[in-house]
Amino acid sequence: MARRTTPGKNPMRAPESGVTIRMYRQGHGDCFLLCFRRSTDDDTPFFMLIDLGMKGGSEVVPGFDTDAAIDDIASATGGIIDLAVVTHEHEDHVSGFPFGDQPQHPFNQKLNVKELWLAWTEDENNVDANELRDDYGDQLLTLTAAAAEMETLGLASAAHDRVRELLSFEIEGASPDEFLKQTAQRLGMRATSLRGSTAHTRAFAAASRARKPKGFRYKMRLAGLRRHVREENIRFLDPEEGKIWSLPGVTGVKVYPLGPPHDKKLLRSLDPRKKEEFHASGFGASDPGFGIFTAFSGRNRANTASTPFAARHLLNAEKIRNDQRPRTKAEQRLHDHLYNNYFSNAHADSLQKLRQIDGDWLDDAEALALRLNNEVNNTSLVLLFELPGTGKTLLFTGDAQRGNWISWGKLEFGGRSTQDLLAECVFYKAGHHGSHNATLKGTDDDDWPNLEWLARGDQAAEFTCMIPSNKDWAWDTRGKGIVWKHPLPAIEAALTAKSRGRVMVTSDKKLVVPEDWDKPQYGEMNEEHKARTKYRKNYIEHWIPDT
Repeated sequence: MARRTTPGKNPMRAPESGVTIRMYRQGHGDCFLLCFRRSTDDDTPFFMLIDLGMKGGSEVVPGFDTDAAIDDIASATGGIIDLAVVTHEHEDHVSGFPFGDQPQHPFNQKLNVKELWLAWTEDENNVDANELRDDYGDQLLTLTAAAAEMETLGLASAAHDRVRELLSFEIEGASPDEFLKQTAQRLGMRATSLRGSTAHTRAFAAASRARKPKGFRYKMRLAGLRRHVREENIRFLDPEEGKIWSLPGVTGVKVYPLGPPHDKKLLRSLDPRKKEEFHASGFGASDPGFGIFTAFSGRNRANTASTPFAARHLLNAEKIRNDQRPRTKAEQRLHDHLYNNYFSNAHADSLQKLRQIDGDWLDDAEALALRLNNEVNNTSLVLLFELPGTGKTLLFTGDAQRGNWISWGKLEFGGRSTQDLLAECVFYKAGHHGSHNATLKGTDDDDWPNLEWLARGDQAAEFTCMIPSNKDWAWDTRGKGIVWKHPLPAIEAALTAKSRGRVMVTSDKKLVVPEDWDKPQYGEMNEEHKARTKYRKNYIEHWIPDT
């Protein structure tokens, strides 16, 4: 593990007051390094890292990826991170961390993390968290099995490309079939039982029968970081506790965890609640993915795992093909109709092919992939920082989506409401790279948290925003199954209007100046902002003073 060294060519020094925020430009993903002064008498920097990831192939600067970002962070900090935060486990937030036990990984070689903060959803001793993980496991296995089945059937479509791209957020570095085989082997299945085209189905069945299969979830990056930090130095933050946290050794700064909530309706954004609908583990009967889960899990009690239909709706095609007539007259009439129209004439093969749904039932996988991706986003750890001198607050949301936002409205910390705290917000890390579902629209009078709750009164003039997005890559259709509308133009426009143009996007090489930049009512603050902001090749840095 790394020891503190002399900072290199890009050191971050403790600010006179407040906080310096460095947004790295490694690609389409989050990586923020915060630097606080420990106290008025101690100018030793306190370094805090929030996430370290990027989407594969999304580099902003050629050659500058997460490994290069680690080099820069080590140079800036002398190799010591006082506190790391992981908001949630998606590739674009954690891909820079070591994968399991990797002592030679650049992160382990060059950095030493003293303490780690995670959301309550990562606490193995939390009953609600364990239930969420079980449901997530069922959904992930279902989606992976569907993707493997698509490959087995040789299906090719834009929808299937999108499924594979969404799945890459969850199962880094493995094909769907490989992932299922690895999962089954971890559960004790013999390698010889995994041969053949139906190996992924058997692997799924084995994994889905286990209550808590270890190691199959996309948590290996987080597992690597947890091993680096050691469990005794990990803290789990829960908004419902109403606890106000502090930064170890830093005087006066308060941290309020706003999300994620415990309410599953808010986490999943499902219309019916669990008690209102039949469920197969993590699925409601009308939920995306229910049919696929039923097919692969074998819970329809049929003698096949390649159909989304219950056993009572199945007929044995081989018996019909061989004209093995059933017992009852009603079944015989159906048998005769199917035999005469599907199997008994010269066109039987072509007619049968036309009437088969083949892989069409797998189209439900795209909706499931989007749902799974959104649910993980909604478990993001959301932090609000309050500076001691001015009461200014800073909001870091991870990829929190609607349900997470809505939950903040009911929170109180020491008698102070979330609305009061957000009114002092002068800095917003845009949720989910500026996605449509991660910044809510509304007014100051609405009863749900929204953009207009931020920066009210005296703080309105200082509001600024960072959007971790390589928007050139995100909107480009070449080589991707999905066009990521990050940031959404309407959200970027709203943030630009609210901040008077003080919006910093990862892919921007310099400050983008709006036409009304020099208007008298904005000019002084905008010039201050410009003086406190640095655009560098590998990062954008901004200082928020607390005076």
